[in-house]
Amino acid sequence: MKYQQNIMDNNIMDNEEVFWQPEEGTPYESFGAECESGWAKLYQPLIDYVNAYNKLHSPGSSIEIHQIKEKFGGLRFYWAADNVSTDTIDEFRKMVEDAEAQSWTVCEECGSEEEVGTLHIGWFYTRCRECARKIVEGIGEDGKWKIGGKIYTMDKDGNIK
Repeated sequence: MKYQQNIMDNNIMDNEEVFWQPEEGTPYESFGAECESGWAKLYQPLIDYVNAYNKLHSPGSSIEIHQIKEKFGGLRFYWAADNVSTDTIDEFRKMVEDAEAQSWTVCEECGSEEEVGTLHIGWFYTRCRECARKIVEGIGEDGKWKIGGKIYTMDKDGNIK
């Protein structure tokens, strides 16, 4: 039986037919992680787990990484499992959920966990204050920066109002 995370809406599917299969491998195989390196400490343990699992198990039992990316300011880790125990699926799903949840508190750019918020300036970015300032200055427009449940305006000079 195949297990696959539904990429369209993050629902879980258990079925014999995988509904999404790219023609030439997965986006992860083609592009690697499609987010900044500050989140590597979140997704690298997941990659290591998959590699270790696949190395220790028969070819008929595997976990496959489909895509690692940023979406709406948060980490997304899409994967599938084939002939993997329910306990292993549950364990790995929990690891993925924890990494995705933690991404909201880690700067995608530099990995800092200090003063991290979500910047909205035509796109969503999870950044520390310094990295958010660099984006706003580079774009030259004010942005909304949400941190600690409060929304501030970060002006084009990097000042918080």
